[in-house]
Amino acid sequence: MKEGRRGEVACLALRASAAFSRNGITNDDGLPHCFFPSQTPGHQRASTIVNWIIYLLAALAGAANPGQSAANAELNKRLGNLYISTAFVYGTGLIGVLILAVCVHRSLPAADKFAAVPWWAWTGGLLSIGATLAGAAFAQRLGSGVFTGITVTAAIVISIVLDHFGWMGLKQHPATALRILGSLLMIVGLWLTAKF
Repeated sequence: MKEGRRGEVACLALRASAAFSRNGITNDDGLPHCFFPSQTPGHQRASTIVNWIIYLLAALAGAANPGQSAANAELNKRLGNLYISTAFVYGTGLIGVLILAVCVHRSLPAADKFAAVPWWAWTGGLLSIGATLAGAAFAQRLGSGVFTGITVTAAIVISIVLDHFGWMGLKQHPATALRILGSLLMIVGLWLTAKF
């Protein structure tokens, strides 16, 4: 029984560190083998707890989006230059990432890993510029609710398309009728938010 408990704790520790380290016992994706549910009830409970923690962190990341857009819009308003304010946004973000890198003490990836990266995987930063510029330019004009509703609805629609075809390295997840209905409900919710 104690061995089972120790196994659960060790599994949780590996899962928690998976975001920061690719070392140790891993599968082909670089995640610990125990990251995936096993047949034992104890491991399944541990997996459920970890999933809820991940959901909470994802929700917190989403909750930060309206604040980010509002801050970027105010910075743009005060400086009067959309591109300079956006440069400051990415500059402070770079500083934050470098601080985290120093604290975590991650080693640099090997040269062969850089060579194996597909070309489109390098475009994430460029794609994010559009969202940052839009937030700085339009968040105050449209209002946080409407702007966030538009961006989230668009993100949901594109996410369903990407999942359906399994593009950009994502696991294929068919666009079922219920998923499409969910996106339509998002659009209705956006209209209600903008109308009232």
